[in-house]
Order: sequence, then C-alpha cells, then structure tokens
Amino acid sequence: MPQYISKKLPSLLTQAVSLYKEMVNLVLVMSCSGKEDEMTSLTIRENVFYANEPCDMLAKLISCWKGSTFSKQHLVDLAEICHVTLKLLDLSKRRYTEEGILTNDRKGRKKISQYDIKLDAAEFNLSKYIRSSVLAGGGIKAFTQLLREYKSNSQETNHHVVSFFTRLCKFKLDVTKVSGEKVDSSEGGRAALEAQKDKEEYVQASEASPETRE
Repeated sequence: MPQYISKKLPSLLTQAVSLYKEMVNLVLVMSCSGKEDEMTSLTIRENVFYANEPCDMLAKLISCWKGSTFSKQHLVDLAEICHVTLKLLDLSKRRYTEEGILTNDRKGRKKISQYDIKLDAAEFNLSKYIRSSVLAGGGIKAFTQLLREYKSNSQETNHHVVSFFTRLCKFKLDVTKVSGEKVDSSEGGRAALEAQKDKEEYVQASEASPETRE
C-alpha cells in the first residue's frame, strides 16, 4: 500500500484497502478462537502494532483520504478498518491485563516469546494510538462524512460511525492550553486541537441532522 499512496494511485489503493479490511477482520476472529489461532493472531499483532517498526497502515490511510478522490466504498472500508482495529487493540489490552500479564518481568529472555507479545498488548498505549493514528490524521472528518450520509449507509456502517463517536466522547483530548492562537506546540497538542475542531464539526453536523439522535 505505501507505493500506492506515494504514487497517488487511488484505484489500486482502494483495492488494497479492501484486502487490508479482510485481514484485520480475520485477525480479530482468530484472536477470539482456539489456542493455535490465537498464537498466529498474536504474531500478526506483534508485527502490525507492537513491533519497534510496526506495519500498521491506519494512520497513513486516514491521512491520505479525500472525499473528492476516493469512492464512498473506500471510506466505508476505511471506517471498518478503524473500528475493527480499535476493537482488536482494546480487547487484547483488557484480556491480557486481566490475565495478570503486567505482574511478570521479561528480563533475562533474549527471544521474543508469546508471553512478551501479550505483555506488549497489555502495556499498549491505546489513547496515544487513537490520538496519533486516528485523530491527528483527520479521522473525525472521515467519520463525519459518513454521518452526513447515514440515510444511505448500511446498518453495519452506521454502527461503526456510532461506535467511533461514542468512543470519542469518552476520550480525553490532550490539550494543555487552548486560548486563541496559544496552543501546546507539541505534536500531541496540535493533534488534540485539530481533533477538537473536528469534534465541533461533528456536533454541528449532528445538530443539523436531528434524526441521528433517535
């Protein structure tokens, strides 16, 4: 997918996004299946999310999305990728934390074991991931676009939209100072401010469509 993004090949990128969507769905199913499937899923999650140089493409896919360039189906697939990815990371973090993974120590082990991957999952900073991979790239704008088209969306797509904004309402934006143009100059601060502006657009869109609150 990186070459499709860099060379600006929207049709090929849309096909790749569709395949990527199937992959993250499969990983989610495997993570909830038997022990053997879960081990395979753990290896994939390590390479995609937890490694020092993860292969996760969500941030780039969101940041390069433009309504004038890509089809609605592309956006629908992107919303599903986001929904399933956050669900997968959330479930993994809660499951392995409840197993007491955090109480052990990985010191002395040179090779990455299944236990180490579970530890990575339990320690994963999901809030930071949402801020950097979803909000900073313009995720709220993408989901707001789908919200505007809720009448023509499938029930599944609307579920993804509602789930996203429900999660966002519980998310604490990391803005240390917002007063006119005086804003936290860090990457996190800028991302949070952009997210706040996008959130205001979402509120305006939802107020313009009262039926969405039913």
